[in-house]
Amino acid sequence: MPAPVPGFIERLERQRDGALATIDGILDRLNDEDREPTEVEQQTLTDARQTLERSQTQQTEWTEILEARAGGDELRNRVHGALARSGQAAGAQRVERDPVPEPITELWRSAGEYAADFVIAHGHDVGYGTDREYERARERLDRAVANQTTADNPGILPTPILGPVVTALWRVRPFVNSVTSRPMPGGGKTFSRPVVSQHTQVGPQAGGEKTELPSRAMKIDPLQVTKNTYGGALDISFQDRDWTDPAILQIVIDDLASEYAQQTNAVASAAFATAVLASVPLADATSPSEWLGAIYTAAANVAAQTANQLPDTLWVSTDVWRALGMLSDSAGRPLFPVMGAQNALGTMDPSTWASNPFGLRVVVDSTLPAKTAIVGVAAYSETYEQIGGTVSVTEPSILGYTVAYYGYFASATPKPNAFCKLNITTMPTAAEVSTEEAPADGGGGVTGGRSRTSAR
Repeated sequence: MPAPVPGFIERLERQRDGALATIDGILDRLNDEDREPTEVEQQTLTDARQTLERSQTQQTEWTEILEARAGGDELRNRVHGALARSGQAAGAQRVERDPVPEPITELWRSAGEYAADFVIAHGHDVGYGTDREYERARERLDRAVANQTTADNPGILPTPILGPVVTALWRVRPFVNSVTSRPMPGGGKTFSRPVVSQHTQVGPQAGGEKTELPSRAMKIDPLQVTKNTYGGALDISFQDRDWTDPAILQIVIDDLASEYAQQTNAVASAAFATAVLASVPLADATSPSEWLGAIYTAAANVAAQTANQLPDTLWVSTDVWRALGMLSDSAGRPLFPVMGAQNALGTMDPSTWASNPFGLRVVVDSTLPAKTAIVGVAAYSETYEQIGGTVSVTEPSILGYTVAYYGYFASATPKPNAFCKLNITTMPTAAEVSTEEAPADGGGGVTGGRSRTSAR
């Protein structure tokens, strides 16, 4: 029987497996979403790589120690063997060992042998078998064989743990990833972003040659942004750190990083929704024609406030995303089909957030307030971040290990008039099944009719 693996080796292997699972999970997510890692994900990859390298280094050191010990044991055995062969151990007394008992053989080699014994044991009185055969049959049949089930030995039944740990907490930050990201300045509790509040002026030389040209001073006002610190900590016992499998330490670090991502995204999206003041009405979110009117009106407002820059993004809460996906034309065909169709104004798919209704990039964020729909230019909203990452300290007196994750984060919208809200009054409550047959052309465009989705 092989010797058990030392506990410290198992702990190092658990740390290594946990770090590899974290790295593989992030890389798989980046591959599936076809994007670069966020700063939070990059920091997590760095932490996992450090854990991996540390565990591998310690494993190497312990392996060398164990190999040295095994080499010493082998050398000792060779020395003792040489002494015995040279007669140095001739005076040693020979130890007599008890004979090894014969192994217990199986009672019956086949079902036929069991049946024969059963017939002899129960039919000897009527002439079946000799006395000797009867005795042997009764001996085999009467042998007490106790039943052994798992209920008799729960102490040695392992409870397998199939990793990694299942968590529904993602590090994706839809709003933060959709706007401009800038580094956090190093000094001070606050910093300012210069914003042009009044531009210079250009016009005709109204008075003719050698007369004054139009002139107006440029005004640049500071937009003050306050830094905020976000983080979380947990005090883990040495026992919990060393005995858990999968290792609790990496799981806690991953969870803290995910919570940090979720919290900062929620703060930024709420501040963005509050900063946007311009709005246009959208009375009925079940009407394609009202959606068209509201989208184009909002786009015109944005262009008027940004020197003809048209919006590129539509930010929506999940309920508005649902309303968009449920829109259909008068024949019951999806307004934004999964597959391209004639006259379609875009595509949407319930299996992914990536969609382009009305030709706009859609950003769906569950942290936005309900009934939120904002059209605008993504470059005019910003986030600022400096991730501190993981910090830890050991408490020897109580065998505690405190780990924390933190970062500095702030957000601002320097030009709020580059955005426009759609004030939605009525939202759909259920999908109404249409009994009308779609035309043979299979088109999916707007035909001027009302949606088959209605508020009840």
